[in-house]
Amino acid sequence: MGVEVVIHGFINCPFDFGRHEESRRVFEHNIEVIQSLPKEAHNDDDDYPFIVRSMFNVHPPKGIVPYYGSNLITFGGVYKNMYHFESDWICRFEQILTRLCWKESSVFNEFSSLRCDWKAEKAYELAFADPPSPPLKWSLTTFQLSSRLIPFQEAVDAIYSSLARDRPKPVDK
Repeated sequence: MGVEVVIHGFINCPFDFGRHEESRRVFEHNIEVIQSLPKEAHNDDDDYPFIVRSMFNVHPPKGIVPYYGSNLITFGGVYKNMYHFESDWICRFEQILTRLCWKESSVFNEFSSLRCDWKAEKAYELAFADPPSPPLKWSLTTFQLSSRLIPFQEAVDAIYSSLARDRPKPVDK
């Protein structure tokens, strides 16, 4: 038995409305990197902690998902007993970052309310080169997120609150 721990996050990739060709090259480069990851995890200790292709979703730069001047890669997985970020997991994640074109990334550990933020240097300059190049330097900052309970009205704008009054109430059975 163990404790299930959700690890999830995003990688924000360079995108520019005025530079469609460069943005397309960055998107295709990142798709190739994600597709090169192991397809699935194997249950031997050498592979743990697993970071595999199926954890990632590369959002297209236009179309079916909302975006505003960014191209996102989202990811998530459930790990056993990862109460804090494990150094092996961070190292494996950073190995992926060394191959992707990205500008910032955040990873969340839901068990311990921890967040890691990476910020790349010269992300656009390197990504929009031909061919695209990943950043060579970045910073890493970690945070302990507050789990302070707040009123719903502080978390959601007033428009939702007024709309909620107009919705039908659930019926008790």
